[in-house]
Amino acid sequence: MLQIYADEATASKYVAALHPVLADTLAALGRWQILNPVLASERTAAFHAKHRPKPPPPGTRLWEIFIGLQGTGDHTILGDQLVHVLSDAGMHFDQLITRFYTAGTEERRQALSHYPDLRNPDDR
Repeated sequence: MLQIYADEATASKYVAALHPVLADTLAALGRWQILNPVLASERTAAFHAKHRPKPPPPGTRLWEIFIGLQGTGDHTILGDQLVHVLSDAGMHFDQLITRFYTAGTEERRQALSHYPDLRNPDDR
């Protein structure tokens, strides 16, 4: 998940720009899907703003952009790759948070329910 400060229009443009920027990196590892941006909860936004070195830019809110990937590879390397690819493209973000789910677990099944493009017929 990426967290960015933006207004609604800018958050949508950011997501649209993510697709071509991340396509090669993510496709090399497996199937992927980027969801539309959602506002962070008020609690998350307040916590994040409080612990930021500078106040959030005026007129912006904290948005969360979820990126699902079903594939193989080293997740620590993937995180580094994403940071470099986004930085090289000039796509700044406030925070990158990763989470991984073990195959066959209820947590994984629930996570996949949010990413219809990543489901397999046996992911019930």
